[in-house]
Amino acid sequence: MKKIILFLLLLNYNSYSQHTFEKGHFIDNSNKKIICLIKNTDPKNNPSKFLYKLTEEGDTKERNIENTKEFEIYNFYRYERNTVNIDLPDEKPFAGNGTLYNIKNLSKSREFFFKEKTIFLKSLVKGIASLYSYSSGNWHYFFYSIENKPIEQLVYKKYPKDDNIAEFNYFKQQLSNDLKSYSLEEDEIKKLKYNEKQLVNFFFKINNPEKDINSKESKINRKSFGLDVRPRLRYSNLNFEKSSGQNLNFEDEFSFSFGLEFQYILPYNNNKWAILIEPNYSNYNSAISFHADYINDKILIANVDYKSIDLPIGLRHNFFLTKKSLLFANISYSINFVFDSSFRLDRSDGTNFQSDELDSRNNLNFGIGYKLNNKYSLELRYNLSRKISDVISWDFELQSLSIIFGYSLF
Repeated sequence: MKKIILFLLLLNYNSYSQHTFEKGHFIDNSNKKIICLIKNTDPKNNPSKFLYKLTEEGDTKERNIENTKEFEIYNFYRYERNTVNIDLPDEKPFAGNGTLYNIKNLSKSREFFFKEKTIFLKSLVKGIASLYSYSSGNWHYFFYSIENKPIEQLVYKKYPKDDNIAEFNYFKQQLSNDLKSYSLEEDEIKKLKYNEKQLVNFFFKINNPEKDINSKESKINRKSFGLDVRPRLRYSNLNFEKSSGQNLNFEDEFSFSFGLEFQYILPYNNNKWAILIEPNYSNYNSAISFHADYINDKILIANVDYKSIDLPIGLRHNFFLTKKSLLFANISYSINFVFDSSFRLDRSDGTNFQSDELDSRNNLNFGIGYKLNNKYSLELRYNLSRKISDVISWDFELQSLSIIFGYSLF
């Protein structure tokens, strides 16, 4: 087990060091485009500077908003320098990402107080209708430009009214005024919410009216959920020990089982972290004969028939190798539900000496794997020992190593 944990730590370190800097470019004040490697931090707040290298072996350098018009990490994000009028209230949200508020801390009116500020805006949708975002602390703002007009903030605000929280949705009026010449359904803007998913879908449709906003060509629909079919080949070993100190091992067994993996990709750090839930079937069936001084014929035959539904809940870290391949490492805590499982001791003549039902304890799992085309995966998983018995005077421990094949349904 120590060797496996050490290997996972080394894999994490090597992959992180290889992929801290990603291929991209920046444009300086003279409009010169420099191809380089940019440190991929996927910042929560819009940055004002970034680190880059001209080559893998080159020195790390820094650029900032004063000397850079734009910088981009390909297939991840692009930031553009713009001088805009922005309302930056001093009030702070009560919690979360601006969805829960302490009414006492909100501005008392729905008025906006704009200040001119030069910032890096994150480009979300680019086209005739362009959408940008700016994050600062727990506040998240959106900006837009129609047909290359100056970039403006989409005006939205929450404020206290009669002991409740009211919304000032002026951004809908802004869009209605600027999109009069576009063919939009009557309630399309009216139903629009001030959040990234809805706004990006809306702007994508304005630029691509003939395409489905849920199509794969839309860059804005980040895959958040995944479902994989996961058959597996499991190699298991069972050790059992009597309270008197007698220690025996059952034969190692191969078994085939099946599982499903539900994955939620966390919305930060470039999709590198995911939460996993993976119900799967586990079984072990074996027998062994051994010498027992405490019975007349001196021989007992032990039979174990163990079945469970395992529910690992864990965390996965992805290490992107190319656009089409990645390595991953995960750790999970498995909750085990045992059913129809038993332990029997029979004499050599076939008569029963002892029978008991088996129970199980929860355990930890470690896994490493490879995924191709976001579709096919192969994982090697080590399941730490789990106790599977409440049988008086006997102690059972089951451990296993699995090769898991995966196919992503979505």
